[in-house]
Amino acid sequence: MSEIIVSERPDSRACRMAKLPIGTFGVVEETWKYIVWGTASEDDARAAVLAAAPATSGGLIRSEVRLEPEAVDEASDRGFRRVEVAYSLRDALVPAVGESSFHFEVGGQGRHINRSLETIARYGCAPQTAEDHGQLINVTGQGQDLACEGIDIPQGASYHFSETHILPAAAVTDAYKGALFALCLTTNAGAFKGLAIGEGLFLGASGSKRSLGDWEITYTFAGNPNEADIRDPYLTAKGFTVAIPKQGWHYVWWRYLPAVELGKLQYTVTGVYVERLFRAGDWTLLGLGT
Repeated sequence: MSEIIVSERPDSRACRMAKLPIGTFGVVEETWKYIVWGTASEDDARAAVLAAAPATSGGLIRSEVRLEPEAVDEASDRGFRRVEVAYSLRDALVPAVGESSFHFEVGGQGRHINRSLETIARYGCAPQTAEDHGQLINVTGQGQDLACEGIDIPQGASYHFSETHILPAAAVTDAYKGALFALCLTTNAGAFKGLAIGEGLFLGASGSKRSLGDWEITYTFAGNPNEADIRDPYLTAKGFTVAIPKQGWHYVWWRYLPAVELGKLQYTVTGVYVERLFRAGDWTLLGLGT
């Protein structure tokens, strides 16, 4: 094979400057120009250029190599090409294996409730007084036809967050994908990212294989706070003397029955039920730490 010569051109290293993501002004693109001669093979010419051109230039990463043949003689294995090597900040910002990013959102989601936290006041048409419906909302009907319609409100303390991790190909096995499937819609059996046991819910993961062969996976979670005691003054007054704890993703419902109080038929609470909707999972299998 003939000797291959790579020489940088005098007009090399043109650059473009712009505002960087960190807020300062700097170089975001750069182009190095070469001439390469001594071979008719494009593969050999490209390999020689990659060996001569640095992989990085300042904070930029080599992102593209363009070869333009000027004269190529296959018979004599001679050739002359102009080459441009592009460096970019965009590719320099692509996360590497082991790096991660975090996104969170705190807001409200709609839900339907039948009972308020507290009845602030009741007003009746004199000389009558308004019935006490035990904090039920929008009670309609009379006697045995009493019904509670409730109300739609935004749900407070709604917390969603996601983490994106770059994992090596060897880590994303069929067994690991199976673990993600098994852990979907489980609560945390141990403390996790500031969430106490039972406050987190794993909503799932999505991943894609990158051109370098590694994996970019985004894990999505939601959080609801635990409560040591959900009783309010109304429940205490009705004789609920024992604390009623509730984990974040437990569901609570009240049992009401018609009862005559002070000569009037109205609803009164007879039981409070705490239900488990999601099983607990070992989130250490996610490999995200705690």
